[in-house]
Amino acid sequence: MKYIEFTFKVNEPEVYRDILLAQISHLPFESFEETEEGLKAYIPESIMIKEDILKTIGVLKYIKNYDITEIAKVNWNEEWEKEYQAIMVENQCLIRAPFHPNDTRFLFQVIIKPQMSFGTGHHNTTYLMVKHILNENIYNKSVLDMGCGTGVLAILTEQKGANPVWAIDNDEWAYKNTISNCLINGTEFVSVRFGDKNEIPDKKFHLILANINKNVLKRDMKDFADHMNKGSVLLLSGFFEVDIEEMSSVAEANGLKVTNTDTREEWALIKCVK
Repeated sequence: MKYIEFTFKVNEPEVYRDILLAQISHLPFESFEETEEGLKAYIPESIMIKEDILKTIGVLKYIKNYDITEIAKVNWNEEWEKEYQAIMVENQCLIRAPFHPNDTRFLFQVIIKPQMSFGTGHHNTTYLMVKHILNENIYNKSVLDMGCGTGVLAILTEQKGANPVWAIDNDEWAYKNTISNCLINGTEFVSVRFGDKNEIPDKKFHLILANINKNVLKRDMKDFADHMNKGSVLLLSGFFEVDIEEMSSVAEANGLKVTNTDTREEWALIKCVK
């Protein structure tokens, strides 16, 4: 999947960077990156409607200028190995590469070779998801991982005893990478599917994981709720701390109760129970 990068330079970045983020968050951007001069926003080429974006940003007078760039596919595996450090989460889980040594101090170890997808544990949202998975009792329980990326969350849930586990992603590289990482980790109960919410099995899950962007989470919240029984848990991340109230309202409108929130460097997680 190719992405389009929007690079925005704004007046008084410390003031208008967050305002810009708030004013373009309704557009189907999948991720954002703060810069010294403003903000970068990324959107899949396949869903970009340039006219809608230009209409929105055209009235924002604090934007000095912006550039639009097509992002070539990057061999994330090659880039990652250059400087990659293993990630330790809550002193319980080690997320490492195949070339890192085994470390028996950790109860769980997930081996990730990212190739051309994301989810090594370095991003704050992945860290938050791993942290809260570690707190969940999922032995012999069913799990759905939407937007599985490298498969790190699905693999961890199986290591914690979950069975069965379904991992779904609409990015072909992510889909293939999850399959590869499942093989590396020797999973037995993770089923990987290529596609979107239409690939969710016709069943209820004890735990649903969705570390995706805010707009996709809002769009698919009803589908998540429909695949939960009373007492099922939904962990949501992929959005900012400033979005907690909005995301909580969407969850509650779909019959879910927000029982916990967490943040890490301005990124957020919400735990919901049906």
